[in-house]
Amino acid sequence: AIEPGWNLLLHDMGIPVVRVLRRAGMPEDLFTRAPCRVSAREYYAIWRSLDAEELEVPLGIHMAHTMTSEIFDPLLFAGLCSKNLKNATARIAQYKRLVGPIKLETHSGAQGFELRFVWPEDSPPPASLGFAEIVFWVAFARLATRAPIIPVHVGFVELPERMKSFVSYLETSPEVSTHWSVRFATEDA
Repeated sequence: AIEPGWNLLLHDMGIPVVRVLRRAGMPEDLFTRAPCRVSAREYYAIWRSLDAEELEVPLGIHMAHTMTSEIFDPLLFAGLCSKNLKNATARIAQYKRLVGPIKLETHSGAQGFELRFVWPEDSPPPASLGFAEIVFWVAFARLATRAPIIPVHVGFVELPERMKSFVSYLETSPEVSTHWSVRFATEDA
């Protein structure tokens, strides 16, 4: 699902919507249509087009710096209104598949509260989408709690070219993993 908030987010990021959609081979008015659904292939094409923008910082980090509660859709407002991160992820995970070709899994244990992002095996995401999902959840935790939440572990399926930017934003060093994941301390969750 393509939410109308994409228009506002890209505007606030200083990224021309029409250029992104043209490069992705999509209709120029796509983000103004409601409701709007695209295939996983088209969704990934939009992400690849966004990733082709020449930004000072990586795409996911730029999004996190731009993110405000005004951009969110009702589901994310519900997450922001949750009593804690565990409750917010449970609410959001239930509907995550409706807004993208992704499943959000959560695991609680002695090492903390982990979010894993699972995409269809036959349709892996562009790396920029994996990076953006993890950065989003860190930004979301910080925005929702108004606290400088630092994840205790971050797993990337591949390491980014601009690793220093991710280490600086996340305040932890991502490690290569078999899956995209972020783990928070139990008390932060």
